[in-house]
Amino acid sequence: MTAVATRRAGLQVPGSTRIWPDLVSFLADPVAPYDVLVEVTTQSPRDGEPAATHIRAALGSGRDVVTANKGPIAWHESELRRIAAGSGARLRYEASLMDCLPAHPIRESIVPVGRILSFAGIVNATTNGILSAMAEGRSAAEALAEAQRSGQAEADPRNDTEGHDAALKATVLANLLLDPPELLTPASVDRRGLEAVPESWPAEAVGRGARVRLVVRGESTGEGAARGVRVRVGPEELPLDDSLAPVGATSMALRIESEYGGRLQLALLGAPVQSTAYAILMDLVALERTPRG
Repeated sequence: MTAVATRRAGLQVPGSTRIWPDLVSFLADPVAPYDVLVEVTTQSPRDGEPAATHIRAALGSGRDVVTANKGPIAWHESELRRIAAGSGARLRYEASLMDCLPAHPIRESIVPVGRILSFAGIVNATTNGILSAMAEGRSAAEALAEAQRSGQAEADPRNDTEGHDAALKATVLANLLLDPPELLTPASVDRRGLEAVPESWPAEAVGRGARVRLVVRGESTGEGAARGVRVRVGPEELPLDDSLAPVGATSMALRIESEYGGRLQLALLGAPVQSTAYAILMDLVALERTPRG
């Protein structure tokens, strides 16, 4: 991809005399000198903007898009799919889910036949770390402050602690894995965050041989014309023999139940900071290896 320099008058590609009035105009221009948009700009979890606008413009111009932003996919996937289908472009979003824990290959190659009936996962490492610290006796405020000092939690942690991040990921996972009759948005998710966790609960759960975790769940319901998909996010007390319970403070995991293949679980253990970048690379390699339809 060609770098773009910002100027007061607009955007200009180094070595070119042409100037575009803004980034969206550049992305939407079929002759602009780029092949793939890697979209990683800051975006709102409430509507996925401005990342969604960037993705729309690139897909509409026939360019493939790889994004690490979950908001545009969770809120606008149906629209983005239509745009991509009309232009022949491709959209990949592995990095928007669980860093480099591979979600797309589950549907593409691991379970290529039969339905995925349900999934459960721990998809937010920040809340996992906070709950782990609380289980060791620290208060919620102490656990959050510790996560912020380590860089695991942001200065404004509400996107994580209120469950918004997990709800976005749960939406994307449900649309990817469960094939709902109509694509879901985060408005469909039953969401609860760490505000539903009493101070003493995580430590008391340890005494009962259990762990409290923020869990995402999705499941197919009904059959035929009555089939639907239900998705929820919330804190749960998991017994230690639950395969999600041992997932550590900086790790994530996804478990699925499939129609013919039974139960499968994938885990990302101790996710390094570069794992998101690696997931972007995974998608770029997938685009290179798969010719356009």
